[in-house]
Amino acid sequence: MLFSSLGILVTYKCNAMCDSCGPRCGPHRTERLTVEDIKRLVDEAVDCGVKMICYTGGEPTLLGPRLEELITYATVRGSMTRIVSNGWWAKNVESAKKRLSSFMDAGLSEINISADDWHLPYVPLENLHHAVTAARELGVRMVIAVTESVKSKINSQFLSEYLPGNPPVFRDGIDDPLKITVAIHKAMLIPFGFASEKIGVDHIRSLPVDEEKLPYLKERGCSQILNAPAVLPDGRVTACCSIFNEDNHSLVMGYWPQQPLKEILQAGEGDLLYNWIRFEGPYGIKDFIEKRAPEIKFKPGYAGICHLCGDLLGREDTRNFLEANMHEMRDYLINLKLSRLSGVQIPMGCFEQRIPAPAAVADSGLVQLGRNH
Repeated sequence: MLFSSLGILVTYKCNAMCDSCGPRCGPHRTERLTVEDIKRLVDEAVDCGVKMICYTGGEPTLLGPRLEELITYATVRGSMTRIVSNGWWAKNVESAKKRLSSFMDAGLSEINISADDWHLPYVPLENLHHAVTAARELGVRMVIAVTESVKSKINSQFLSEYLPGNPPVFRDGIDDPLKITVAIHKAMLIPFGFASEKIGVDHIRSLPVDEEKLPYLKERGCSQILNAPAVLPDGRVTACCSIFNEDNHSLVMGYWPQQPLKEILQAGEGDLLYNWIRFEGPYGIKDFIEKRAPEIKFKPGYAGICHLCGDLLGREDTRNFLEANMHEMRDYLINLKLSRLSGVQIPMGCFEQRIPAPAAVADSGLVQLGRNH
């Protein structure tokens, strides 16, 4: 199977209510998965070959010591583990060391801490400083996730200069995440969820894409979809972390526990739209629409592929066009998928003569590729 990690949003409840939050988490949310449900998900995910379980939310540390129990459970099953937190518990270096030591003893592989302009009203920046100091002393792998806008004061450069040891900015596709101790990962603010209601469009960076960049973006595709699906507190399983999932259900692959996780993931890997996003990316889909339906207009620029993906899947005109026309891409995408996964360029032609036996086709995720989403 294509996926290597599974995000589990253990709860939408959070002690913060950041204006930038895509899932609209906060103290008012009560939805959550039970510990027993999460253990069942871990079992099913490991049986499917998952290499990393990520506990996120909301704020997963609100589970208290049950979070360490879940970290240990996944570790014993052979999976690496990650948690995503806002770091509220790092009120001083000693409290940070105590909590991080507890996570390490449970088997935690990595912790991500979110820190930016929108977290600051709820969690003092000093907490992040305490957490990084403790992580360096204990040897905990830590990633600081910072969301930036064109008006951000707390950005990756500021954090690199402010934090102990001047952690570097992680470079996707270049740096090895398993070799870092402390690093900063930046992402651009995207107007989903609360951000679409509470933050002005003048904060959103808009990057136009010219014809020169388009081949690179299509070649790159999207590394997250089908690689890092997520299970939401209501049981929806999305094809990626899907930060626009509260307003747009287009990336929902299935519903757990009504369906086994393996069945949901297999269906997702055979879905034409998801494979298109994976192997050509949202910019490839946008290019397809623009060439065949120039009357459909797009924004002059986007903050990134997630922003464009949310626009593509959230609009009635683009969804209707794709539902009516994306079957044209079936053979091309089968060829592209086989080429990318095998590293061998396969000439277009009679696919039926090259497709393996039915059992092998099912294992490869190609059996449903002709299905319209």
